[in-house]
Amino acid sequence: MTSSTLIPIIDDKNRFLKSPNRYSIHDFGQGYRTYSYEFDLVDYEPEQITVLLDNNGRLRIRARRPPCHEFRREYNLGGPNIETRLVRNTMDTYGHVRVDVEARPRQNDTSSIDNNILIYDLQGYRPKNITVRIDEHGLLKITAQHTDDAIGHRINREYYRQYQLPEYMNRDHIRAKLDENQILTIQLPQPLPKIKQSWQPYYDRDSMPGYGNSCCCVM
Repeated sequence: MTSSTLIPIIDDKNRFLKSPNRYSIHDFGQGYRTYSYEFDLVDYEPEQITVLLDNNGRLRIRARRPPCHEFRREYNLGGPNIETRLVRNTMDTYGHVRVDVEARPRQNDTSSIDNNILIYDLQGYRPKNITVRIDEHGLLKITAQHTDDAIGHRINREYYRQYQLPEYMNRDHIRAKLDENQILTIQLPQPLPKIKQSWQPYYDRDSMPGYGNSCCCVM
């Protein structure tokens, strides 16, 4: 017997919610984006901090201070179908780390979604720490956080993915489930048919019979 957990879908279409995470996304369209992250690592020296960006679009931030202080963050920016480039990695005098990553679709990307199903591997994350949200631009965002606390030891992990929903999709019919293997499955409905706007002539109220006379004066 298998079991699954329903994950609620948060729709931000008609409201503005401030994200608890200190990151932002600049979307330039056509899959071109810039991800910006800020971290408060005042307790660590620059040489104790590592920023890694692999070929699969996974960003990892690590900080370790002996004997047992540790900070971790992980972001998945799109997988192997996305090309990523680290454009900034700085730390100011107050211990604030700023990381900017450019992302764009690979030229040979021919991926597709079968049967309108999205699948994400969220092993290591609890259902209560997983959020599925849709913003006002139709971006489906999956975030997950995990924190391990011990005496003098803290590990933070964060998962992030986003997917641009097709236009005219009925958001109320999107469903998300997390199974016993911590695999998140999101079922998308078929996009609603686009309503074609029929051309309607515009009549000037003042130029129609019964609504007065129009006058053109030439001086």
